[in-house]
Amino acid sequence: MEWFKLSGAAWNIKKMQRDAGRTGIWIRGSATEAMIGINSNEMGSMYKIAKNVNVTTQATGVPEYKQAACGDNVLRLIYHQRACNKCRQLVPTKKSQQPQSGEVVTLIKVQGLQIFSLDGMLSVMKEQLDLLDIISGEYRTMIDTIERFPAVQEELLAAQEKLDEHKKAVAFFIKESTGFDVSEELTGVSNDSRSSDS
Repeated sequence: MEWFKLSGAAWNIKKMQRDAGRTGIWIRGSATEAMIGINSNEMGSMYKIAKNVNVTTQATGVPEYKQAACGDNVLRLIYHQRACNKCRQLVPTKKSQQPQSGEVVTLIKVQGLQIFSLDGMLSVMKEQLDLLDIISGEYRTMIDTIERFPAVQEELLAAQEKLDEHKKAVAFFIKESTGFDVSEELTGVSNDSRSSDS
């Protein structure tokens, strides 16, 4: 089995997973990353789907993953369980024990940690760091998109102006060479109304 890391916009990753269907083993990483394990005979179709939905593929080793309560394979179990509605319904919440003899007990609850240990704390903090990295990456994607929007908008307006010019030129050429006035079909404005406006 060959393993690949997939990177791209969240909707493109979802579209690739939908288009690939039951091909391979899917592992969720974050909204913008996933991993797939496929047989070597499925690589061609995987590359084709990835190219069609604008997802980057990179060969990688076998990842360490866990299966969440909802059945999804995931790289970051705690992050997934916080974000997944189905997991939140399936994973019971633990209630803290109350002291019995009236003694005062101070409890420090660390979400995701069953029994306190430095290794456990380190694992929880790494999960939190991964979560913050994912959120930071999603904000970076949104900021980059918003910053690029004015330039893209100008390009679209310029393209629309060129399209309008080309439509007028084609209508003029057809009228001059055949005598047929197709300006209204192409531009929405007839030559008669243009000449009466001027």
